[in-house]
Amino acid sequence: MTPPTEIVARDIALPSSVEDEIRERTAKLTQFHGRILRCRVTVTGPGRHHLNGPCRVKLLLAIPGKDTIISHQRGGNVLQAIREAFKAAERKLEDHVRKTRGHVKHHSTPPQARVSKVFPERGFGFLEDPAGREIYFHENAVLPPGFDALEPGMRVQFTEGVGEEGPQATSVMVTRKGGT
Repeated sequence: MTPPTEIVARDIALPSSVEDEIRERTAKLTQFHGRILRCRVTVTGPGRHHLNGPCRVKLLLAIPGKDTIISHQRGGNVLQAIREAFKAAERKLEDHVRKTRGHVKHHSTPPQARVSKVFPERGFGFLEDPAGREIYFHENAVLPPGFDALEPGMRVQFTEGVGEEGPQATSVMVTRKGGT
């Protein structure tokens, strides 16, 4: 259901095609959050403040338990500012829905390994992960303090990719020296 939409124009005359665009975009927002109670769109023209750009758009979305405000999206013209404001509203609504459903991104920690072999003269080495797999790495994949500082037994975090002959570390970062 399309929420009631109030359109306010300040220091600008909005053609009916722009008002239609606002109503269409408001209806589309219900795809991101189906319980929008109302939407107020304020479009402000340059007026005396011509240095702020041609126009600004502010959205107020009333949803159960929270009002979401997208303020002062500026654009080169009215339609561009409206598009930017509604894109920002879509992102904010998606984030709100994700949080209320408990679907928040959790950043996993990179896999851990230890340096098992280093061949400084040839510029590569091998890691051993906790499962005992051997993972190749090239000196260019080692983050500071760099390849020359690596020694067997050092603990590292790594990002794994696929190499020509099996697993390959695309980045290697020392976490601590020594140990098993």
